[in-house]
Amino acid sequence: MFLLIEITTSLVGHSDSNGSEDTGHLTVTFAYNFWENVNSRGPSLRFGTGHIYNNYYDNMNDCINIRKGAKALVENNVFAGSSAKGLYSVDGTGKAQASGNDFGKASNSIGSTTLSMKYKYSLKNAGDVASYVKSNAGAIL
Repeated sequence: MFLLIEITTSLVGHSDSNGSEDTGHLTVTFAYNFWENVNSRGPSLRFGTGHIYNNYYDNMNDCINIRKGAKALVENNVFAGSSAKGLYSVDGTGKAQASGNDFGKASNSIGSTTLSMKYKYSLKNAGDVASYVKSNAGAIL
């Protein structure tokens, strides 16, 4: 007997029908995360604005899902070991400005937008993301 467990990780915006409350109030940044052996939602973003940069995705089915009118700036992420949906919009209403990403076998099928962040940050080159994130993500004691 086998037990199949599908793990999903991060959902921003709690309901597809909550746009009137969430629109304009959800802003989130995901940086330097190591997403491994996860089914989906790395992250999934509804109604808000996201900044997703320098993350490492390994062996995932569905990585970054921008939907329900959300927008995201997606920079210098690395997608390895999978032919997953790397960056997409399940309903076609999400948009992203994507640059510097290494999609590997993963797809990038989302519509584009122009977006910038109002804070300072520095990017790792995509070629350095895997080693940096694997060494530094999570609890370091």
